[in-house]
Amino acid sequence: MLPNCKMLHKKLMRKVLVLFSAMVVATHVLGAPDSHPQNSHTKRYGDGWECDYGYSQVDTACVKVELPENAYLNYSGTDWECSRGFQEADDTCARINVPTNAYLTEWHGGWECERGYRKTDEQCVAVNVPTHAYLESNGEDWRCDRGFRKVDERCEVINIPANGYATNQSYGAGWECIRGYLKVQNTCIKIDIPKNGYLKNNASGWACERIYHKVGNGCEAVSLPENAHLDYSGNGWDCNRPLVKRQNKCVDNRP
Repeated sequence: MLPNCKMLHKKLMRKVLVLFSAMVVATHVLGAPDSHPQNSHTKRYGDGWECDYGYSQVDTACVKVELPENAYLNYSGTDWECSRGFQEADDTCARINVPTNAYLTEWHGGWECERGYRKTDEQCVAVNVPTHAYLESNGEDWRCDRGFRKVDERCEVINIPANGYATNQSYGAGWECIRGYLKVQNTCIKIDIPKNGYLKNNASGWACERIYHKVGNGCEAVSLPENAHLDYSGNGWDCNRPLVKRQNKCVDNRP
């Protein structure tokens, strides 16, 4: 080898050694990239690795997710779910048996009967709605019309007295008296309101107007003694402070 060539070769080898040393130092300082198995990738956030979409981690390996027929990968791509109309059975997706007059629900493996049918022994049986009845909101049962009462599997008319009306209630008598009348057994009796009286809001009776109080079946004016005032109800009185009530009078009870 010529002298010039030997010198050039030495310079080139020196540069290679310097570059290699720099790489070793950089690797030591920055740290070598984490090793991970085939079909995986470094996590975008945090340390470590995770399997690619369509693979599932088994120990330290990424194994391909095997899809059975009528299945699809889940959101994360690490497992599978059955398609609509199928449900998981062991490691397969079996077709859901939807009976006549039924439909699939949003939940896997479920179905419900159509309105007007009820579930009986994995079948949908028609709801027998009698005369004077209607389907309830759930579509699986029935209720009697207003003015009728359920007796066994039929609807019988409710006997409503004069001055009464039918209610929507499926319990009790099924009727109430109109305002101004009071229910007494199976009749509606008119409420006799005296002078200076009025019908209560719940229509269950009467009360005296303000500044009057009930005496027997009538309303009499409240008699205020000296140093007294009407109470909050307006149908009685209290003493002005510091006086106290004593035998329909207001007296000073201080020592």
